[in-house]
Amino acid sequence: MTVAERVRAQARSAGKRWLLFAALGGLGALVVAGLGLWAVLGSSSPDGAGRGETARAVRDRLVVSITESGEIDAKRSVDIRCEVEGNSTIVWAIEEGSVAKEGDKLVELDSADLEELVQTQEMKHNTAKATFEKADKAHLIAKSTRESLLSVASLDAKFSLIDLRKYLGTRLADHVIAMEGKAPFDKLVDNSDLGGDALQQRRKLQSDIDLADEKLKRAASKVEWTERLEKLGYVTRSELEADQLAAKTAQVDLDQARTALDLFLRYEFPKMAEKYYTDWLEFKHEYDRVDARTQSELDSAEADLENQRKALDIEDKRLQKTRDQLAKTTIRAPQAGMVVFETGRSRWGQAPPMEVGSTVQHRQVLIKLPDMSEMNVNVRLHESVVKQASEGAPAFATIDAMPQTRLTGKVTKIGVMPDRQQWWMNPGLKTYPTEITLDSTPVGLKPGMSAQVEILVDTREGILQGFPSRLSMWTKASRWCTSRRRPGS
Repeated sequence: MTVAERVRAQARSAGKRWLLFAALGGLGALVVAGLGLWAVLGSSSPDGAGRGETARAVRDRLVVSITESGEIDAKRSVDIRCEVEGNSTIVWAIEEGSVAKEGDKLVELDSADLEELVQTQEMKHNTAKATFEKADKAHLIAKSTRESLLSVASLDAKFSLIDLRKYLGTRLADHVIAMEGKAPFDKLVDNSDLGGDALQQRRKLQSDIDLADEKLKRAASKVEWTERLEKLGYVTRSELEADQLAAKTAQVDLDQARTALDLFLRYEFPKMAEKYYTDWLEFKHEYDRVDARTQSELDSAEADLENQRKALDIEDKRLQKTRDQLAKTTIRAPQAGMVVFETGRSRWGQAPPMEVGSTVQHRQVLIKLPDMSEMNVNVRLHESVVKQASEGAPAFATIDAMPQTRLTGKVTKIGVMPDRQQWWMNPGLKTYPTEITLDSTPVGLKPGMSAQVEILVDTREGILQGFPSRLSMWTKASRWCTSRRRPGS
C-alpha cells in the first residue's frame, strides 16, 4: 500500500468516528430533555406534582395593592399647648376622652411661683411709676424755670440797651456796639451823632456857664455904677459892699459851672458811656449763660424723663407678661371637641404620660381637640413600596373595632422625608408617613383606633391566574408551566 492510499484510509476511518460521536450527542440531549420533563410532570414530589396535580387557570382582573396597618386621627385638630415659659407641673387635668365645650377648663398648672412673681413685679411697677411721675414734674419745673430766667435775662439785656441808647442816642449807641468795645469813650462827647441824656447834660452845663457869665457881667456893671453913686453920696457904703459881694458870687458860680462842664467832659461822660455799654454787654452775656445753663438742665430733665418712661414701659410689659403667664396656668378649650392626650415620642422613646404631677415644658403639646367631621388613617409606608403609592390613589380601611365596616378613602399626603421618630428608634428602618382621608365618618369612630389599610396601586384586566406558583417553572427569560387539555378538546 502506497503512502497516498494509507492517508485516504485513515481519513475514512476518522469520518466514521465523527458521525458516531454526533449520533451519541443527539441521543444524550433527548435523554436530558426527557428527564427534565419527567422532573416536572413525573417526579415523586411531596406537592403532588408527581401524581399529575393540576389547577384550573382563568383570566381575570388583577388588583395590585399595598396593605399596611395604621391609626385613626382627625384630619384637622387644635393643638393645646403649654404657654407658660420654663417647666410647669400639672396639678389638675380633665379626663381623656371627655367632650369639652368651648371655655371649659382642660388643664391647670402650678401657679404659686407666678403669683409671687406678680406681687413682686407690681411693687417694681409702682416704684417705676412714682419715679416717672417725679421725673415728669422735674421736667416741667426745669422748663418753667428756663422760660422765667430767660425772660428776666432778656428784659435786663433789653433795658440795658435802652439805657445805653437813652444816654448816647440811638445812632451813637449802635455805633459803639458795632465797634465791640473799641470805641474811644472819652472822645465820643464831641461826636456829631451824640444825643440822649449826654447831649442834654452837656447843653445844660454849657447853659449854666453862659448864665453864670451873664450874671457876672451884670454884677460887675452894677458894682461899677454903685461905686460912682457912692462917691457922689447917693448910696451907702454897705450897698456898695453888697453889690461887690454879689459880683464875687457870680464869679464863683461861673467858675463852678465851667468846672462842672470840664468834669463832665473829662470824667463823667466817658464813665457813664462805658458803664451803660458794659452793663448791656454783661446782660447780653448773662442771657447767653442763662440760655445755655437752663437748656442743659432742661435736656438733663428730658433725658431723665425719657429714661424713666422707658423703665416704666419695661416694668409695665413685665407686669403684663407675668399676669398673662399667670392666666395661662389655667388652660381652657378654644372650641368644642373630644379631649385626646398628646403622646409624643422623643429620641429616647415614649414621652412621659400627661398626668397630675407631670412636668411639662413651654410650647409642649398637651391635648388635641380633633374635628370629628373628617377623619384620616395615618400609616407608615416602607421605603421599598412608597414609590408605588401616589396622592389621590383610592384606598380602603377596615377598623379593628368595626371589622364588618369597610371604609373608602384616598391618599391625600405622602411624606417627602422618612419619619424621624421612627428613625431614632430604628435607624435601619425608613418609613414615610402617609395620610389617607376617609370619605365618611361612621358613628363610634374615634382617634387612636387601629385600622388595616389597602392602597390600590394598579389594576390589570385579562391576567392568567388561579394556579399555585409551585406548578410553574422559571427560566432566565420567563416563567412557564405545562397545560393539559381535556379529552376531546
